[in-house]
Order: sequence, then structure tokens, then C-alpha cells
Amino acid sequence: MAVLLVPLLATSAFAGIYYEAEGGPVPAGTPPLKVVYYISGIKMRSEGQASDGPRVVIARLDEAKRYHVRPQSKVYWESTIHKLSPQEDAQVQVSVTKTDETKRIGPYNCTRYDV
Repeated sequence: MAVLLVPLLATSAFAGIYYEAEGGPVPAGTPPLKVVYYISGIKMRSEGQASDGPRVVIARLDEAKRYHVRPQSKVYWESTIHKLSPQEDAQVQVSVTKTDETKRIGPYNCTRYDV
């Protein structure tokens, strides 16, 4: 999954992180999924485009819930966020590699990271 990270400047209206991700799994010959993430504290919103229309997920860690919204079909549902046990958490392995690719997004100079 390729990630462009952009820390937002703290303002009175919003202090958080914005990033874009491309990834899969997707069928061969299909363009990678593109998702935009907005994170502030323990709350997150992701927006992406699927074959059946836009998808929005709002995650509330304080409530241990995710709210899934499909605006085009006017469908909404909730799901519970599973908290990892210490044993499960110890097994999570993540690799982050900084690339030389840069891109300007809005007023921000961004660097691509492969995760």
C-alpha cells in the first residue's frame, strides 16, 4: 500500500493528519483503490470510491465503533472495532519504507511511503 503522509498545521478549527492511500487487494488489471483519511485524536474518517459508488467510514475509538455510509445507495450500518489482545498486538508486523517520490497536495509538500 502506498501512502502519502501530510501532517496538517494545527489550527483552531482542526489539528490532525490527512493522508491518501492506494492499495488492494484488487483484481488484476484493475486500478488500485484510492482512499483519503482524516485523523484527529481518536477519531478517523476515510473516503473512497468503489465500483458501486462512494464509501465513507467514520471510526470512533472512544466508542469502539465504525460507522459505514454508502451515500449513493443511502445505506448505513455500524460495526464494532475489535481491540487486539497484547498477544495479538505483539504479532502485528508493519514495514514502512520512505521513497524518493514527492508530490505537492494543496499547500503541502508530501513524500511517498510504502507500507
